[in-house]
Amino acid sequence: MSEREDPRDLPAGPSRGCRVVGVLLCPIAGLAHLLLLERYLRGTLLAAFFVIGWSLVFAGAMIWTGMGAETLRTVGWSLVGITVAFSVFDVVRLLVVIDHDRRRRRRDAAFREGLAHVVRGESEDAARCFREALCLDPSEAGVRFHLGVALRRIRKFGAARRQLRRCVRWDADRSWADEARRELAEIEAVRRKSRRR
Repeated sequence: MSEREDPRDLPAGPSRGCRVVGVLLCPIAGLAHLLLLERYLRGTLLAAFFVIGWSLVFAGAMIWTGMGAETLRTVGWSLVGITVAFSVFDVVRLLVVIDHDRRRRRRDAAFREGLAHVVRGESEDAARCFREALCLDPSEAGVRFHLGVALRRIRKFGAARRQLRRCVRWDADRSWADEARRELAEIEAVRRKSRRR
């Protein structure tokens, strides 16, 4: 969260449109996690189980003709059903049920703690706090910007570039995008300089 924003002006949670899109993406297990919620590991695992389940259904219906074809189909349908059910449950839990006011307060506390570490020159601790704040609200561009700067200071340039690029992409009101672009330019200058050596 930027210092320029009043926390009381922030929405209580994801917008209604975001919730609807998340629930609509649920039948393809893992898609909402990957595209909307930035839960990459969970989304990848759900998508993998989903694809494996459909592969078993297909193999049992089209490829395998001997004994056990029915078992393959049953296992495949079960895996698809369980994966989709878990995906729907998890997306609804993340988008609708969670106490977003409490999460926002925790995010703000982690963000303030990260800023305090920045002031003291403790970039690794600042990065840890900013990551914690991002776990609570991955759409917050200001936190991504500060995480990118902290990662640059501890010379984790690849991770810093990723966070700063996401900051530019997520920054709807463009309050952080210009600063993130300047930081990206500095990282590129350091990278070019180190290549020359």
